[in-house]
Amino acid sequence: MKKMIYGILIFFMSLGLYGCAEQNQTNINTLNEDYVFEGGFSWTNSYSDKGVIRACEEGRKMGVCFYYNPETEVQVPLCTKINCEHQGYSFSDTAPSCDACFGESVLCARIYGNYIYYVSNMSEDGLFKKHIYRANLDGTNRKLLGTMDEAQELVCGIYEGDYLVYTYKKLTTANGEALKKTQAGIYIYDIKNNVMNHFSLEEQYELTVFQATIVDNEVYYFTAYMTEDLTDKSYEEIVELTSENYLETIRKIELWKYDLKSKQTEKIKIMDFVNGKKMLGFSHAVWEEDGRVYVMDLLEHRLDYFEHNLDINDHYLTMAGNGIVVNDKKSFFFWSYSDKKLIKIAETTDGKIMVPIMVGNKWIYARGFETMDVSKIYCLSKDKFMRGEFEWIELPEVE
Repeated sequence: MKKMIYGILIFFMSLGLYGCAEQNQTNINTLNEDYVFEGGFSWTNSYSDKGVIRACEEGRKMGVCFYYNPETEVQVPLCTKINCEHQGYSFSDTAPSCDACFGESVLCARIYGNYIYYVSNMSEDGLFKKHIYRANLDGTNRKLLGTMDEAQELVCGIYEGDYLVYTYKKLTTANGEALKKTQAGIYIYDIKNNVMNHFSLEEQYELTVFQATIVDNEVYYFTAYMTEDLTDKSYEEIVELTSENYLETIRKIELWKYDLKSKQTEKIKIMDFVNGKKMLGFSHAVWEEDGRVYVMDLLEHRLDYFEHNLDINDHYLTMAGNGIVVNDKKSFFFWSYSDKKLIKIAETTDGKIMVPIMVGNKWIYARGFETMDVSKIYCLSKDKFMRGEFEWIELPEVE
C-alpha cells in the first residue's frame, strides 16, 4: 500500500433520446451514425456535437444516464418507461427497474449508430476488470461485448470513429501485492467488426499511457515513466528532489505508434521538455517545448509550430477538428490547422476560469470555475465562440 501511495504522489508531483418526462421530450432515435465522439474524455460525461451523455454519480439517481441536447437545452434520462421515477443504484436496490440506470459504476458512455456503448467495472468476476457493454438507446437489450482483463485502472479513453480506445495501468497483483514496476497497455474495440485488440507495454517505474488516438489503423500514444524507483523514499525526500528538479532528469515522456495490422510498435519522439501540455486527437499530436506549441499532422507526417505569450504554467490547450484553442484566465485564442495563424477571439469578462473540455465543429463544452472548489459545465455554439460572443449556457445538474 505504501508503494502505491508514494507512486501516485511521485507521478502527480512530477506533472507540472426519448425521455419519460411528460414535457420537453427528445427523440434520441435521431442520433444516428454521424454522432461521433472525437473530443476529450470524461469518466461519466461524454461530449460531442450531438450532445452530452452524463451519468449521475451519487444520490438517489446514481448510475442513471441522461442525454443533454445543446440545440434545445433539454436534458432527459435514457429511458422510455411510462411513469418511471428513474431511481438509481443503491445498496438496498442493486437492480433498479429504470432502463437508464446502468449500474453503480458507469464509465465512458458513448452513443454511436443506434446503440449506446459504455464501460463498467462492476461484475461478479472482480473489480480489477473492466467490461464493455452495448445497449439500445432506451437502455434495454444490454449485451457484453468484451472484457478488459488487465485494465485494473483506466487512465484514458478516446472515441474515434468506429473505435473505442482505452488505456490502462496495473499497480498490484491479483492478491493485492504492489508491483515493483507498473504494467500498462491499450485496448481497442472495433465497433463495426466486433473485434477487441489489446497490446501491453514494457514495464517501467510509474508507467502510464496518458493520451491515445487512432489514425488509419495506427494507434498513437504518449507514455510517461520514471527511470528510477522512488517509491521507498519518504515524502520529505520527494519534496526535496522536486525542489532540486531531479525528478525532471529521470522522468521520460515519449510518443509511440502501434500498427494494428503488423502488431509492431515504433517510437516517434522522445520529448525534450517534460513539462507543458501533450495531446492527441483529430489526426494530430500536440506538445509544448521551448515556448512553442508543436503540431504534428499524423496523416501527412508534417510538423508545424506556433508561439504564444501566455504563462507556461497557467494556460490551457484544447484540440478541435480544425485547430487548437489556447486560453488563460483573461483571453481566448485560436490556431487553425489550415491557416496556421494564431488569432485572438475575445477577452473574458465574467470572472470565471473557463477550461474547455471538448471543441467540436458546432459546439464547445467547458468547465467554468467560480472558485477552485466550485465548478459547473457550460456549452457555447462554435459560431458564437469564433465571433467572441461568450454567451455560455449552463448545463442542468444530473440529480
